[in-house]
Amino acid sequence: MKLSDYDNYFKDIATRLADIAHTEDNPRFAHYHIEEVITGLRGKLDLTGYCLLLEDPTGQFYKVAGNEVKDLQTGAILIIRHVPIDDFAQERVVLDESLELCREVGARMLDDQELAINTTSKPRFLRGLQVNGFQYQKAADIFDHCFGYRLEFQYLDTEALRVHPERWIT
Repeated sequence: MKLSDYDNYFKDIATRLADIAHTEDNPRFAHYHIEEVITGLRGKLDLTGYCLLLEDPTGQFYKVAGNEVKDLQTGAILIIRHVPIDDFAQERVVLDESLELCREVGARMLDDQELAINTTSKPRFLRGLQVNGFQYQKAADIFDHCFGYRLEFQYLDTEALRVHPERWIT
């Protein structure tokens, strides 16, 4: 999987999902990792509406049959929104809605998986999306009173790992 395909796919999701509606003038999509947090990610996002934050994937290599080695990767998004301090009723509304948006993104990914398998209109990484690999958990009090949900998903790279002899000095 190429990270640019991963980034572009979720930026497109954030742009096309009406409840997020990311634009350059109304920024509601960003990468979520320590460097972004330290350099002021919060100040760049419009957290008055729902925002989609993208985590970089992690993974693990494992042997399947004979000498074949596969790469199982895990990606995640967060959908969050700011809630005023001590507004517990609004917090529950934001949590309900952000969970529903995570479900919507998951459903879109599964629909797009079919397109990735049958056409070239969607990124290849979606071909290996693991249906039983979706998990979600509450994302609480991120960026000073932002709440929402984190959706985690797994995908199996469709190509086995192999050694490329041309990259090695013999």
